[in-house]
Amino acid sequence: MSIEVEGPDGAIHEFPEGTLPEVMKAALARHYSTIHVPQAGSASQPSDEDGTWKHYGSSQSQTRNPAPISFDDLIPAQKQSGGISFDDLIPPNAAPASKAEHGPWDDYAQQSGPWDDYKRAPSQSTRPATSDLPPGFQSPSSPDELPPGFQIMQPDHSWQARLADNMRSVAHGATFGASPRIAAALEAATGIGGKFGDYSGNLQRRQLTEDAYSKAHPVLSGIGNATGGLASAIAGGSLLGAPAAASELPFLARAGQGAGVGAGLGGFSGAMESKDLTDVPQTLSDAGRGAASGALAGLGGTVAANALATGLGKLGSAFATKPAIPSAEDLQDAARAAYKASEDAGVVVSPQATQRLAQGLRDTMADFGYEPAMQPRGAGVLSAVDRLDGQNATLKGVDQLRRVAGRMREGSPSEAELGRRIVGHIDDFAGSLAPEDTIMGNAEQGVRSLTDARDLWKRTAKSDALANALDKAQNRSASTYSGGNVDNATRQEMRRLLEGPQSWTPDEEAALRTTMEGTTVQKAIRPLGKFSPNGLMGAVELLGAMHNPAVAGLGVAGYGAKKIGDALTQRNVNALGELIRAGGNKSALRPQASALQSLADSKRDALARALSTMAIANPQGEGARAR
Repeated sequence: MSIEVEGPDGAIHEFPEGTLPEVMKAALARHYSTIHVPQAGSASQPSDEDGTWKHYGSSQSQTRNPAPISFDDLIPAQKQSGGISFDDLIPPNAAPASKAEHGPWDDYAQQSGPWDDYKRAPSQSTRPATSDLPPGFQSPSSPDELPPGFQIMQPDHSWQARLADNMRSVAHGATFGASPRIAAALEAATGIGGKFGDYSGNLQRRQLTEDAYSKAHPVLSGIGNATGGLASAIAGGSLLGAPAAASELPFLARAGQGAGVGAGLGGFSGAMESKDLTDVPQTLSDAGRGAASGALAGLGGTVAANALATGLGKLGSAFATKPAIPSAEDLQDAARAAYKASEDAGVVVSPQATQRLAQGLRDTMADFGYEPAMQPRGAGVLSAVDRLDGQNATLKGVDQLRRVAGRMREGSPSEAELGRRIVGHIDDFAGSLAPEDTIMGNAEQGVRSLTDARDLWKRTAKSDALANALDKAQNRSASTYSGGNVDNATRQEMRRLLEGPQSWTPDEEAALRTTMEGTTVQKAIRPLGKFSPNGLMGAVELLGAMHNPAVAGLGVAGYGAKKIGDALTQRNVNALGELIRAGGNKSALRPQASALQSLADSKRDALARALSTMAIANPQGEGARAR
């Protein structure tokens, strides 16, 4: 069943069963807010004794007052002094209705509100579509049922009205629900767009306007809120999300940070969406719900952004440029060219500088405790130092002294350590040459070229040492049994390289150990590889298979495991060779990131902020979109 209410014009308005009195009150106020009545003193003006209700129930008078009247003008004069109630809307002969308490709806007729967005239809006889009427209303069966002075109002579908609605949604999202309160405060302070000094009334009007639009257009309203949240995230930057340094944090730390920021913004949004900030328990409840949903939004945004950025990074890796690794021949050619560039710089070191170098080397050897019997190669270094002391010297001559000292690293541990210290002192001297230390030439260019030449030559020497070790492993394996033990021989040669006089970088040393010890997979399959049918083991397995075919399966499995182990060792050796030729730093082997990879990495945190803020910008409080 429905609830029927007879209006002042005699029309019957139907409401769904269970509709609250205040809802019907607001709907009727909206419906009759533009009523026009005859002017006082006209011939058709009814007497106060008859009452305004009786006049509008009659069809005798057709005089209209062009000026709008307030809703209280529909009430007989004796009622106006005491205000209006819901019962005043019911004619005397109608069934009594329950009396509602006084509330904000009693003032709707005196206020502007969402109904102000409606305009008059061109003709009073135009019937509105059912969808244009408030919930529960039914259109009159014919235009003749409308009393004199009444006009049907149509929604304003102009682009200006729609634009204003969309902009309000964007502002709502950008301020996390605070825009109605901000606008109401400005209207109360200035009187522009609202009633001067009436913050509560202005706020109610704005809240009702936004609620009406969000209910009628939930998708557009949601898009507007999300757009405002995105704009706020872009404008706010690090204030509204993870700071730039968060990119260096582990994922779990970034996720926790996103949840914390989301909880703060969500709590603020929930409080702003609350109906009445003076209702502290309800406001705190709304803020709590907002904080919980905001934390989930912040966490979800971080997770989603990380997954998206990772996916884009993997997609972009297909377009990454692999670095060009020089061959051993390329390194030799580059080293010779660098040495020549150093000589072409024409640098001649002054006698005063060589004298300072010679004295510094003697002090270094004395401080170490040099003993010719324990460090025999040191005698050759001292001889070269004496020849250089107080003489003009080219950079090539200084470098020759360095090579003599470098041979000490092939001796005993103490001799190798002394040689390392002497080489370091010579490098410091060459690297700190000042203009006053040279007689002629471009010292900066010469030293730089010489440093490059040394580095390139060092790579060449290490690459040659690796190649020699592999040749030895191959020869040793070929000379024993069936030649199938090349994997073990290779790993033994890697141990000798690691213990040799070469100076390896930390990355090179780690790669050498991996090749020597094997990967986790190699260690796991190595016992099974021992059953590979090679040499004597092959003969034993052949005899065993003649008595038990299962033995043949063991041999096949062992053969497969050994082949896998050999392939993995060769892969490790190739990786080590590339690392050496690239300069000993594994970062030089990383492919150059593509534009898509760089974009995904640099915008990961910004994307997390955007996704989280767009979600948080939608209503969070108890009163949000449900008033």
